[in-house]
Amino acid sequence: MNALNPEFRIVEIFESLQGEGYNTGMPAIFIRLGRCDLSCTWCDTDYLKYEVFPLLQILTQLERYSARTIIITGGEPVIHPRLTVLLDALKARGYRLCIETNGLHPVPEQIDYIATSPKACYAPRYQDGGLSQADEVRIVVDVDGLLSEVSKDDASLTTNHLDIGGSMPLGVDNINADMDSQYAVEPASTQVLHAPSHIQEKIRACPVISAKERAFMQFAQAMAEKINAKHYYLSPLEQGGHMNIHQTIRLIGLLNSGLINPLDKMSLADDQAAGKLSDMVGQQEPQNYIVPGDHQTPGKVLDKSPNPLIHWQLSVQTHKWAGIE
Repeated sequence: MNALNPEFRIVEIFESLQGEGYNTGMPAIFIRLGRCDLSCTWCDTDYLKYEVFPLLQILTQLERYSARTIIITGGEPVIHPRLTVLLDALKARGYRLCIETNGLHPVPEQIDYIATSPKACYAPRYQDGGLSQADEVRIVVDVDGLLSEVSKDDASLTTNHLDIGGSMPLGVDNINADMDSQYAVEPASTQVLHAPSHIQEKIRACPVISAKERAFMQFAQAMAEKINAKHYYLSPLEQGGHMNIHQTIRLIGLLNSGLINPLDKMSLADDQAAGKLSDMVGQQEPQNYIVPGDHQTPGKVLDKSPNPLIHWQLSVQTHKWAGIE
């Protein structure tokens, strides 16, 4: 490899409009790098199909475009072993640099704007590591990916009403390990959720939310408490051309309303392997409680939401609807 002209795994380079998050509509050049250290079953990017571009070829292609903002995306761009070399070259040419990352690894200092998307299906990995600072947080509403099943002891905990189904990841047998990266590919978590009796009572008191949805809300709120950001978004999951957008909007409303406290303690089948999601935000007692009611009388809300400064918004990949390439 030529040290003066290093090579990079490029899925695609194109100019378009940012289609999601705070910068929706912003003209930008997208550099999509190959490979990822996760294997989300619903990922819409074939990050294993890439070409190897030398740095000078990348810089030459960028001269075709007018945008002065570059979004580095993937796959997972942070795992690329020569990313800082590329970023230095882009900075030297005056580009503003944004990155889209899963948030599990440090982001290079050359980046001007961080959009991180923690993955619920890898929740245990975020307990002890990952980013604590970003510009925006975007979480895909993957309630079935968080935990494989809820308690089967009570019919009220079923999730048949979910907009979109989805199976758990089956592993990464079909993914080649990135030999020049320090980050190995890891299969998604398949821990099982068991809601204790006092949580089951609260679920019954608020029948619009399932146990899986509550667990997802707990993950989302834990990430909001862990990652200090200006903006927080939930994004609908797309599978087979369908989006669970109604479910996403409903969970945003619940998170913002304080009607449900997702930080109530819930246990996992294997605490040693997965840890308790509530530990992500410390051991403090939640500030908002629901007094259990019954199926006809909703529970009463006491106090306020865990952090009133965190306000969730909707982020949708609008470019898919608008036909923007």
